Amino acid sequence: MEFHHLRTFVTVGREGHLTRAAEQLCLSQPAVSAHIKALEDELGLALFERNARGMALTAAGERLLDYADKVLAARQYLLHEAGRLKGAAHGRLRLGTVGDAELLRLGPILAKMAKRHPQVSIQLRGGYSATVIDDVLNNRLDAGFTVFTDEPKSGALARIGLMTFALHLAAPAAWREQVEGADWDTLAALPWIGMPPLSFCARLAEAVFHRQGSAPRSLIEADRNATVLSLIAAGAGIGLLHEEQALKAAQAGAVMLIPGFREETRLDFICLTQRNEEPPLAALREVLREVWDNCCEVIA
Repeated sequence: MEFHHLRTFVTVGREGHLTRAAEQLCLSQPAVSAHIKALEDELGLALFERNARGMALTAAGERLLDYADKVLAARQYLLHEAGRLKGAAHGRLRLGTVGDAELLRLGPILAKMAKRHPQVSIQLRGGYSATVIDDVLNNRLDAGFTVFTDEPKSGALARIGLMTFALHLAAPAAWREQVEGADWDTLAALPWIGMPPLSFCARLAEAVFHRQGSAPRSLIEADRNATVLSLIAAGAGIGLLHEEQALKAAQAGAVMLIPGFREETRLDFICLTQRNEEPPLAALREVLREVWDNCCEVIA
């Protein structure tokens, strides 16, 4: 029995959909289907049946899913213990990312991990803070980065605070007379360049305007900071910019920063508390502290 067939079975069983399972496993859909068929042939049981929503577990599949999960967990534990005995980390890490790779310092982190722990393979999956938290809590990710979230802090998650940074509200330079001294209702009524609802910029903006009793009127949604900047500079509307990006653009005369709006937020690294000391995660945390100048603080 192949472990990768069991992993595919568990992933499809949890997701209930071939496409989503294939994305998580970094496999093609035909490969996922082939894994399931091979396992079904070996067991002599049908594990799934197709329906309008995707793939539903049969009664036999439901009975065997937890057993398969335990087999995979036991294998991972064995590898972890073997690595610990050798003094080296071993295994796979599924790491959720948000924002730009440069902001997260992914280059230095992954370079150090590859050099120091070559037996740890790392899969990167881009997302938003809310989805990263949900995926870590449900073991679809092993760890991840998050920025500003209104999710309640939970003892289930171990957090490391990596940095704080600020966001500014920026407007086209030509709108100076219109926005200088404007109240929150006036700002909220202007065309707003928003970001996807699950992004930290959108959630931070929503929280700030909620405090002010207003709501921004989003006309355009962009999923990249560089796109937001170019749209603001072109006169399409107002939006949030990272402080470094905002100050450079304002200095160059491309945008103006709206006085009184500067919000700080924090970049965190998270994993499940109960998995905090697993060798691959412990190795990654050690590298994080080095790359982030030994200034990481564990947040309770």
